[in-house]
This record gives sequence, structure tokens and C-alpha cells, in this order.
Amino acid sequence: MISNGWPRRPNVSRVYDYLLGGKDNYEDDRCFAEHLLAVVPDAQAAARANRHFLARALRFAVAEVGVRQVIDIGTGLPAM
Repeated sequence: MISNGWPRRPNVSRVYDYLLGGKDNYEDDRCFAEHLLAVVPDAQAAARANRHFLARALRFAVAEVGVRQVIDIGTGLPAM
């Protein structure tokens, strides 16, 4: 797809966003994700499991270990 004169390629962060049901993705990302799901049908479940694991690990680190500060060095895309 061409947008503003620049070709747009699927981006792993936006594909992940799409797999999580987010809205911050483009047609090329959705198309790539659908091809991925055709080859790896469990990719969406894996993305959701990854997100749930991250949340559980963070809750554990804060509540049980006593971590008081967390730096999120992520994609910057909201998801879910």
C-alpha cells in the first residue's frame, strides 16, 4: 500500500496490536496477520497469552517481590 508516497510494510508491533484486537494498525498489517493466522492458527492465542503473562509477571514483581518502579520500553502502541 502507498500512503503519502511512501510504501507501507507490515510492522511487527502493529501486527501484534491487530492480533490483540487493537485499532492501531493498517491494512497491510491486518493482511499480514491474516496470512500468519492461516499458517499459524494459534498465533492470536499466543499473542494474548503473552500479554496475560506479562501482566501476571508485573503484578507478581510489584506485589510479591517489592518492585517499586517499572520502566516500560515497549512499542508505544496502545493495545486492548
